[in-house]
Amino acid sequence: MRARLALLALLGGIAIVHGLVAWWTPVQGEDWRHWIWQAQHADMPMSEWFPAFASSHFTFQDLISYVIARVPIAHALLTPVAMVALVVGMFVVACRRLPRATTDDALVLALASTALWLAQPRAGLAFFHISNVAPYLYGPALATWLFAPLRCGWQPPRWLWPMLALAAYCVGTSGRATATVSFIAFIVALCTRPRMRWMWLAFGGLVVGVVVGYMDPPWLELPKVVRRGLEPNLVILRTAFEEAAELLVLVTGLVLINLVLARFGRPAAAAADAPDPREARRWLLTWLGTAVWCLFGPRYGDPTLAPATVILVIGALPFFGWLAQSTILRYVLIVLAVGTHAIVWSSSLRIYRDLHARGEARLAVFEQTPRGDAATVPPYPNVVSNFW
Repeated sequence: MRARLALLALLGGIAIVHGLVAWWTPVQGEDWRHWIWQAQHADMPMSEWFPAFASSHFTFQDLISYVIARVPIAHALLTPVAMVALVVGMFVVACRRLPRATTDDALVLALASTALWLAQPRAGLAFFHISNVAPYLYGPALATWLFAPLRCGWQPPRWLWPMLALAAYCVGTSGRATATVSFIAFIVALCTRPRMRWMWLAFGGLVVGVVVGYMDPPWLELPKVVRRGLEPNLVILRTAFEEAAELLVLVTGLVLINLVLARFGRPAAAAADAPDPREARRWLLTWLGTAVWCLFGPRYGDPTLAPATVILVIGALPFFGWLAQSTILRYVLIVLAVGTHAIVWSSSLRIYRDLHARGEARLAVFEQTPRGDAATVPPYPNVVSNFW
């Protein structure tokens, strides 16, 4: 019973905090293009509006961004589900099974969320801002569950196959990095695992999605990246390396502490149960390749690294589960998870509650200003950038 309550409290806490922040997030930046599009097509009859909408929102990224920008309640309901799905999906892919109602699994799930906040540069930009959550939260969440049957050896029922093909199309059109790494991983799975019909159907949806996603502008910034040269590009990637190094140093340090505990006869995680380092190396190399590919954009920034961060966290989760066998390290991991979420959740709720009131006032001014007149609104206060 205690383990089940801990699991429900964790997932419920994630859903509640992200739901409140989503409800309080004001319209800003690229979100306004959806409001502008709607204003430009508001006088159209539905028979013309739907074809116009479908022709300009045929990617999962654009469709979801429009919905959550225009309908705040949709953002408040869907985004928490996406965040919970991402955390649970990372667990499933890493551990090759669904989580159970045990304290061990509840701790690993908590550490999955913790690692996202530690390893993702300015994670709040990726997981809260409306223009970013579609490609950098919804996309990776869908991708983890698309590959869950491959990792776990599940055979999806036939009625689920069309949904898998649709999900694969959405993954392919959710963001270039997510689409590319998913496409390559699916080819590897087709070449190394027994092929089943549902795999071909899902792969077909993924291929269509990748082609459509890459054909939809803006284009990759290949010439721009090549002209910069190696050293400037490495400097730009420094943030990605620094944030990933924090998670790698954390895991390595805990492993070394575990070796010391075992050396002095203290309760330690059994060496025989240690995760396979070869698989960890594959996840690390996949993270590196994805992080480099993110550099080509389009519009490279901290949020674009989210798909790479998800890959890195998946590779780290088996080590957290193993190290939790040690009583001492278990308490260290619990303190880390509780402390990280206490800081992140409290600061996020405080910041976005204030921004919500200001955003509502600005929207009211825009809506009350007659067409053709210029609306005057006060600027948002500066929110100081920090680690989160």
